[in-house]
Amino acid sequence: MKFRIENFPGLLLAGHHTVSSFAQDDTPALWRGFMPLRNSIAARIGTDLYNVQLYPCLPNSDAFDADTLFTRWAAVAVSRGGNLPESMSVLEMPAGIYAVFLHRGGPATAAQSFAFIYGQWLPSSGYILDDRPHFEVLGARYNNSHPDSEEEIWVPVRRRG
Repeated sequence: MKFRIENFPGLLLAGHHTVSSFAQDDTPALWRGFMPLRNSIAARIGTDLYNVQLYPCLPNSDAFDADTLFTRWAAVAVSRGGNLPESMSVLEMPAGIYAVFLHRGGPATAAQSFAFIYGQWLPSSGYILDDRPHFEVLGARYNNSHPDSEEEIWVPVRRRG
């Protein structure tokens, strides 16, 4: 799986969010509610979509399991000071180092990509997870469940030791 280390400068996002878990995943409902409104965001920057997860504990810790509640966002990048639709909230994404992986395929194969990242790459990488948002960038080549779909998986990391 291709990856790169990226110094993320931080970003302001606007969108919808919900509390979820992997066992009770309501991601499709979140995105169904957000997508019809995304073009009404006047302060929007670019066309990329952001699928963000804010975890209460790091995903590779003993305290994390499929029932752990976390906040998930469906969002777009926005400029400061722009008016937002009433139903939208703002999320400040802090700067930091990220490992960025290219996932090819639909949601059905995403579990394999995440298993590689957390189970193989991370333990041997010289990095550990950092306590910042995890996110996926759904860009121009993203096509939901199409086998040729592409998205970037951004994992917050810092040097081990």
